[in-house]
Amino acid sequence: MKKLNKFMALASTVIATGAILNAQSTINLSTLAVPAGGAQYTQGNLLNTVTTLTSNNTYILDTKIYVVDGQSLYIEPGTVIKATFGQGEDAPALIVSRGGKIYAEGTKDAPIIFTTIEDPLDGSYSAINKEKWGGIILLGKAYNNVLYNDQNPEAQPSAQIGIANGECYIEGLDYPDPRHHYGALTRTPNTVTGTPNFENDDNSGVLRYVSIRHGGSEIGVANEINGLTCGSVGSKTVLEHIEVVSNGDDGIEFFGGTVNIKYANIMFCEDDYIDTDQGYSGKGQFIYGVMLPATQGDSVIAMGDNGLEWDGNDYDNRTVVSNPQFTNVTIIGHAGSGDYGLELKEECAGTISNSIIAGFAIAGRHNNTPPTTTNVNNVLFLNSSSNGSLNSSYVVNSPFVTSTSIIDDILTINTTLSGGIWIQSVVDQLNPVPAAGTPEISTDFKPWETDDFFTYAPYKGAFEPGAEPWTQGWTLHTSMGTDISTVGCPTDIDKNGTTGVGDALLLNNEYGNSCY
Repeated sequence: MKKLNKFMALASTVIATGAILNAQSTINLSTLAVPAGGAQYTQGNLLNTVTTLTSNNTYILDTKIYVVDGQSLYIEPGTVIKATFGQGEDAPALIVSRGGKIYAEGTKDAPIIFTTIEDPLDGSYSAINKEKWGGIILLGKAYNNVLYNDQNPEAQPSAQIGIANGECYIEGLDYPDPRHHYGALTRTPNTVTGTPNFENDDNSGVLRYVSIRHGGSEIGVANEINGLTCGSVGSKTVLEHIEVVSNGDDGIEFFGGTVNIKYANIMFCEDDYIDTDQGYSGKGQFIYGVMLPATQGDSVIAMGDNGLEWDGNDYDNRTVVSNPQFTNVTIIGHAGSGDYGLELKEECAGTISNSIIAGFAIAGRHNNTPPTTTNVNNVLFLNSSSNGSLNSSYVVNSPFVTSTSIIDDILTINTTLSGGIWIQSVVDQLNPVPAAGTPEISTDFKPWETDDFFTYAPYKGAFEPGAEPWTQGWTLHTSMGTDISTVGCPTDIDKNGTTGVGDALLLNNEYGNSCY
């Protein structure tokens, strides 16, 4: 009954929200920026030093919009930004360049939503829709380990990313627009000389309770835009309660930088879920990711690669390697060929601890070239057909088990084709919250005792056992019903003050079996 009430309430909210949106004014963001015909590299810059987007309007992201040095963009709670469809250089995106700032501060009851113009925001838009627009890109002045003339070997054709030591072009945007630079402000660009002037405490603003949906457009072969891209973003930037859904590339990728992240919900993306590169040294806690099955109905769809892909750089022998420090992660994958729950690549150190990685074909891989050590401590690997190169001699207190009693890692989405539009139907739900008292979830690794960024959380995984998940109320994932909305089965369903046979009969009538 609690689920039924939830869906009834959700339907009422959708109807009410639709009425409000229909009554709102629609504003193209291009009208708030320098119009076409301006000087080179100025088209798309915001017109004003301070720009505010308000929740009583719906905004259309109809081009690339830049928040450049000295500008600030404020977005009110509950504001909706819908992007027009675009591929290649025409893909709309929001780029906060070095020196620019964004203050997108939603709330649990009024998140800020970035999505495609095709999305009616009523829950009917299929999770398999991706690459409809670009994404959000933050560019700062913090550390990276890129050197002059480094190339992006994955792009086709291979593209230069190193402008000077410590200054780069960001992946996913065209070359050579200087608004796409990140990292140090060097005195001698286009040479190997000069000392990079990094600002590791750089501040690009705040993203809080922000949902980014159906992006990831490709601008070239193997060159897509992530849901949220962070290039050398500094530690004073705040990233909290971020959702990325159905993105065509990675969910969130960090290219260098020192920014931290807390409470990230990443769903149904095509590539990696958290990707770190180029000497990234930030911290993360409470990270949750779920992949769709590789097969949807009669179609095989790329819906996820690695859970965590940690890389130091695409080149060897960097002075500083990546050093991410992440704890309380839950990543649930599918058994697609070649997928790793945890891929530790070259030039990467750091720590992954107190986490649950479930359902991947291969639990993990460690590339020890050149020699680096990533501490894998108190990580529970579930239901993988192979442990890969992770083993008891490499990880610490990290068991490999096949039990499904700890976490239900099956999510099935049926899809049908109706009038040329994919429609989804959730037939199985996912409960990412372990039951209270589950012994396998306890941990003796306590990062909060040595670093005040980390919140007290004496358990493995992103969610406190037996408690309401922090995803509740503001994420698309929970509003779609792919998460169980309450922890544990409802008990006094008939509200007569006791739990008995009547409650069991109502439960069976409602769901056909237990709520799990």
